[in-house]
Amino acid sequence: MAASFDHVSQELAALSAYIRNAKAELAQLRPDEIGSRYIASATDELDAIVGATETATNTILDNAEILQDLAGELEPGLARRVSEATTMIFEACNFQDITGQRITKVVSALKHIEARILALTAAFGLDPTAAIAPLPLAQSSADDAVRPTDAALLNGPQLAGKAHDQAAIDALFNKE
Repeated sequence: MAASFDHVSQELAALSAYIRNAKAELAQLRPDEIGSRYIASATDELDAIVGATETATNTILDNAEILQDLAGELEPGLARRVSEATTMIFEACNFQDITGQRITKVVSALKHIEARILALTAAFGLDPTAAIAPLPLAQSSADDAVRPTDAALLNGPQLAGKAHDQAAIDALFNKE
């Protein structure tokens, strides 16, 4: 009976250590930052992708319609070829709807992850806004370590409202 009690005691101690480690890891995640910074930023970027894709698709479709209208002014053989090409453009532009649906699923998954992290934080009784030093980010390659300024430049297009406008950029170059 004593051996059985020792085994249960060891298992409980291991489980307790596991829970302590999980609490420490969750605290280091900074759940408030995950929701307010990373997930919010990711959803903003994904929304921008959907918007840019929709704008580009509408431009393509509008111009394909112009080409299709102009096809009526061409000789019959050429008109048929232009009409077939514009029909293929219309069909290919269906990617925008599919892309939007998939991105919506990703946004939903991110929000679900955020909710689960916050629920775990609450279950462990942690303060999600506690100021704990963030974990260091791992270097993705030796190139990043050599040229960190290059990595900072590779952020892609800026979100609307967060980018510098042309007047501000011009002002930087006009300073003497």
